[in-house]
Amino acid sequence: MSRILEELEQSGFVAITPAFGKSTQQAIYRLVDEFSLFHLTWMGQAPAAESGHWLGVRSGRSWSSWSGFCFESVCLKHIPTLKQGLGIDGIQTSQSGWIGEFEGERAQIDLVLDRADNCINLWELKFSDHEFTLTKQYAAALRRKVQLFRDVTCTRKNLFLTLLTTHGCRHNEHFAELGPIELTMDALFKQ
Repeated sequence: MSRILEELEQSGFVAITPAFGKSTQQAIYRLVDEFSLFHLTWMGQAPAAESGHWLGVRSGRSWSSWSGFCFESVCLKHIPTLKQGLGIDGIQTSQSGWIGEFEGERAQIDLVLDRADNCINLWELKFSDHEFTLTKQYAAALRRKVQLFRDVTCTRKNLFLTLLTTHGCRHNEHFAELGPIELTMDALFKQ
């Protein structure tokens, strides 16, 4: 199994991301080949030749999940560009993912950038067809993720919640209360 995963990583189908604060043997495995992700998700569905098939698929929850995974995959392939978008490209960082549990509560953080300047950016990568809106419930969930990260990792570093969305965030009262750093997918295309 280890050899197969190593071959999949070397061929670019799978990315192996170290888990934050864990030994080098613990990691998060992600399918990052966009064609494989498309094929595994959609080719087993109803034939595409049916009239209106893709319009029907496009409006479903499966499309939303698939789009989110693909967006994460693209973002994780452009860490240096994202660092540049934050203005921290001159700071040494290590990247990882994080999945944690504390008192029966589980949380996942898409990307953790542990910086040499005693800061950590906790990234939430969100795909949306339009401006992303933070609801009261989602803002509370993000606050809880940050707190769980602090509780589980016992870090004393400064934590910065960082949202990367396709078309930006609506700056409503929940966004203002949360005060995240915000980037859009435009940051992926700057050199």
